[in-house]
Amino acid sequence: MNVGIGHNRPPRSVSEIKEAILFNRSVSERGRRTDAFRHRVDRQYSDYLGGHPTWARTVYGYLRELKRSGERVVYADICGRSTAVLHGVDISYCFSLQASWAVRATHPKQDVIVDGDLFSMKDFNSFIALMREKGDRPAYVTFEPIAGLQGYTPLDKKSTLHPQVTWQRLSNNLRRVIEVVRPGGYIFLARPFSLADPDLGCRMQFPRLEHKEYTSVKWIQEFCKGKKCSVAFERDITGMKFLLRKWESAK
Repeated sequence: MNVGIGHNRPPRSVSEIKEAILFNRSVSERGRRTDAFRHRVDRQYSDYLGGHPTWARTVYGYLRELKRSGERVVYADICGRSTAVLHGVDISYCFSLQASWAVRATHPKQDVIVDGDLFSMKDFNSFIALMREKGDRPAYVTFEPIAGLQGYTPLDKKSTLHPQVTWQRLSNNLRRVIEVVRPGGYIFLARPFSLADPDLGCRMQFPRLEHKEYTSVKWIQEFCKGKKCSVAFERDITGMKFLLRKWESAK
């Protein structure tokens, strides 16, 4: 998630950055009003690991082991309102746009539902601070930031700055998430755009290219350097997905 994935021109002014962030917000807001199921901005009870059975066994096995050891098990869903209570989780923190009364009423009562804009630093920092204040360090985080943007393509010539600012803001948020995750914890990560794949050029030019040589894979590996995280990757029908794990020895 970086200004460097497929985009070489950095943002040039504060006004450009503000304009791009406002554009992100407007896309999400339009999606919230027109999507009857709220999938784009309000994923609910999503099985993020359904297409990754090996990862599912690893992550859910880790959560259950923590529970058996008497640990308080925390889950966080960013851009969604899923709950992981079935996997031994004590509390789920869910961050996305405007939960309805029905969603709040049907969630397990121990869950914390936080309304917020992913592209607002104030909102996201408040979400992270809430977990810190309660002393809750997630053992598992799902971060699929396509919510509200998955119907949009940054290949649109009218919005050349938009993907650069988006990647940079999301990478900043990912860094904050890594900081709050408990040592040994996992982060499932997906990309923000369904119609603009940073690896598309790699696949078209070099159809036999190994996944480890893809643009997104190289970026996430570089991003994780110095952040005390390892990273695994798999490709499904919608593109590359990543599973980060914070080192057990990380403080």
